[in-house]
Amino acid sequence: MNNTLGILAVILASILWGTTGTVASFAPSLSPLLIGSLAMGVGGILPIPVMLLTRTALFD
Repeated sequence: MNNTLGILAVILASILWGTTGTVASFAPSLSPLLIGSLAMGVGGILPIPVMLLTRTALFD
């Protein structure tokens, strides 16, 4: 189960990372710095709920 969750997290991260340029091309009024910052912010915050949900399974 933990391997599957890790694989899915990597796939989701690569999809989000790969679509940053596409989003930037469809939103010319937003600066590339803002789009990159949002992508990194979401990528940094998204693992927190996953960590909290799987914490008991890892340390029990």
